[in-house]
Amino acid sequence: MKLFTRYPLLFLFILSYINIAQAQKSDRFEISYDRGYQQENFNWSIAGNSDGQNPNVYSELKWQKLKGTLNSGNLSVRIWKQLGLSAGYSKTTITGGKVNDTDYGSDNRSNPVYNQNFEDNSGYTDSWYGALNYSIVAAYSFKVIPGVGYGRNRQSLNISDITGQFPYLNSTYANNWSGPFLNVKAVYFFIPDLSFKLNLSYNQVDYHAQANWNLISQFRHPVSFTDYAKGYGLTSDAEIAYTVIKHLKVHISGGYYYWETGKGNDNLYLATGETDVTQFNGAYRKGYRITGGVNFYF
Repeated sequence: MKLFTRYPLLFLFILSYINIAQAQKSDRFEISYDRGYQQENFNWSIAGNSDGQNPNVYSELKWQKLKGTLNSGNLSVRIWKQLGLSAGYSKTTITGGKVNDTDYGSDNRSNPVYNQNFEDNSGYTDSWYGALNYSIVAAYSFKVIPGVGYGRNRQSLNISDITGQFPYLNSTYANNWSGPFLNVKAVYFFIPDLSFKLNLSYNQVDYHAQANWNLISQFRHPVSFTDYAKGYGLTSDAEIAYTVIKHLKVHISGGYYYWETGKGNDNLYLATGETDVTQFNGAYRKGYRITGGVNFYF
């Protein structure tokens, strides 16, 4: 006792170490729920033929400022010592966004022959993942958690017209980005009840998409064309969490993501039964999210 009265800072350090260590050991099971806002842009283009020419960008679709309400849930379980499993699902219901459809007659997006703006005020985006993680305690207040897993990100997008010019327009474009990923989480405890977490992920994906251009009678329905390519995705998230009572935290978080593909194939299915193959120039997706939520842990 005399040691602690002489060296109060040492006593506070040891007490903080014990409390934080106990906080780190109490996360055998954790479930969280988030609700917030997400906004993203997405675009893709095709060339005029399978060689990527005539012209090199023939048709391009751009979805801008797709916004909506995000809901997500995550689960993590420590199964043996520092080894754990985690899984999660999130869905954003799209409530608004702009769409531009442009066709070009010459290379490098020159000589536009068609340019029309539309709306996307429905549809959704969602994702799920499963991962195996290993927790590394680097210091009494800091730990690193690398992991490996598999995930799928989907977009179900619509094209509609609210001006009345195309009253029966209801075209759709649905895609998924699926594949394995590597991620690493870093958690820092400012005090036992307050922590900061940074999560970085790299995804290697296969991109598949199919569309229904419902007003074009020359195309087959309900599948007018399909796209395929390989790509990657980068995701980053940051979170601040505070323990309000035992086994309950509240948190706020924000994230940014960027996905893209290389060149691939676009298969156009004609009403005559024929199939035209052109070069898929690539798809690009980027966005951000801001959420708040709760964590239950035991």
